[in-house]
Amino acid sequence: MAVISRMDSFLLKGLIVALPSIDCPRLIIWLARDMVIDPSLLQRFIVGIPHSKGLLIHEVGHTVSDDCHEETRRAMVEFLDGGSMRSPK
Repeated sequence: MAVISRMDSFLLKGLIVALPSIDCPRLIIWLARDMVIDPSLLQRFIVGIPHSKGLLIHEVGHTVSDDCHEETRRAMVEFLDGGSMRSPK
């Protein structure tokens, strides 16, 4: 949990302030059972980055490519095709 505390501090002190300067569409995929980076930070990224879409994938941990590669692939294809994504829950 110390990693989460340090990450949150880093985000609040620097990164969150810079998010609005990202000026291209972004798909942000977060895993609900991530033990390294707090999943609640997804909402901060969605709010902070203009034209971003978020996807919170439940039932999986930290590694998108290993834990949920098929759902990740579908979300990326849909995003790149301009489709609407489901919002994080």
